[in-house]
Amino acid sequence: MAQLLTDYVQSLLDLILQMAPYLVLGFVLAGVTKVIFPKNWIQKHLGKGSWNDSLKATLFGVPLPICSCGIIPLAKELRKSGASNSGVASFLASTPQTGVDSIIATGGLMGWPFAIIRVAVAFISGILSGLAIAPFEKRKKELPARPTREKSSPVTHFSPKKALHYGLIELPSDIRNSLTLGFFIAAAITLFLPEVQSFTSGDNLLLSYAFVMALAVPLYVCSTGSIPIALAMLTSGMTPGAALIFLIAGPATNVVTIATTTQIIGWRNTMIYLLTVIGVGWLSAYLLDSAFTFIPITEHLHHHHEESRGFLQIASTLVLITGLFGPSVLDFFKKGRKQFESENDMEAKKFEMKVEGMGCQKCVAKVNGIIGDVEGHQPISIDLESSKVIFSAITLNWDLLTEKLSAEDYSASDLVEL
Repeated sequence: MAQLLTDYVQSLLDLILQMAPYLVLGFVLAGVTKVIFPKNWIQKHLGKGSWNDSLKATLFGVPLPICSCGIIPLAKELRKSGASNSGVASFLASTPQTGVDSIIATGGLMGWPFAIIRVAVAFISGILSGLAIAPFEKRKKELPARPTREKSSPVTHFSPKKALHYGLIELPSDIRNSLTLGFFIAAAITLFLPEVQSFTSGDNLLLSYAFVMALAVPLYVCSTGSIPIALAMLTSGMTPGAALIFLIAGPATNVVTIATTTQIIGWRNTMIYLLTVIGVGWLSAYLLDSAFTFIPITEHLHHHHEESRGFLQIASTLVLITGLFGPSVLDFFKKGRKQFESENDMEAKKFEMKVEGMGCQKCVAKVNGIIGDVEGHQPISIDLESSKVIFSAITLNWDLLTEKLSAEDYSASDLVEL
């Protein structure tokens, strides 16, 4: 048992060391992308319900570092701003599958031919999802665009500090759970899954696709978090097509996203979107496995397994771990200190406010953190359905609180003292 645990830890460590340099580079580029193309700029260009929404949504969505959970609030805002169902569906299909960070990591770990195929499949599934829904659009009831107080063009002054903060702190922290889960599952697959060529070839090929699809559709995993699992599938003997299916369906679908999407674009359109993603995944997997002999994927994998642990891998791993878990550790100590101060200060008062823009539990956690970052403020409860937030404050700093919330695309209003 002890040897088995040692082997598992060794497998996990090797996987993290192998991926860390590509993840860190991808995170930095994702931060640059985030600063150059803010959410309000995307909303302006996709919020008009025009005939080419699907194309524009897919082109914008492929490189953006937004996961399947983080895309929900943005999809809601796009729909409210007048974006068509087809445009929103294209954005939902293409955006979670890829991002600058996951493209870099896929190319470095699985080969650039595989990365290019992944991008192409994300683009195609986005376009087809929109085209499949377009015939059911109700063009007569387009919603007017909502005015925004923020600038709706890319930033004119690039801020390296903001890019690095988002890429190395915010983004890793946001996808921490998904990426960590991906590492642990991948290490288990590498260690425990035997050679499965007989299961994933010939007459059993479609059965392997069905197995991977059944695993991928309900599981929440981000585009970057799906890479270690797909990599482990490949090294364990599964076909490139089966791994590609997981890279497509894992990030683009999960139970939470499906349930929420039905409220944004309706049940029928959600089912069309899901069937399109699944259909494109199966067809792409079959075509990839048919042309496998012409694409040098396994050679690239063997090359990586022969690499030694160098300074770059170790340094990147330290940066990665700090970005993933550092903010949580700091928050833990901050909240403990502020809770102690609140309990020992009888002058703290309770307030209630309404915060618009929250779409999932990740948003709840982010709003909690924003409130806790304001000196003397302590979050108490957040009701996601009604958007009501209760917090305590020794000395209320409303201007700073609303400024911090607005910086993360949340809007606070209706403040009352309880």
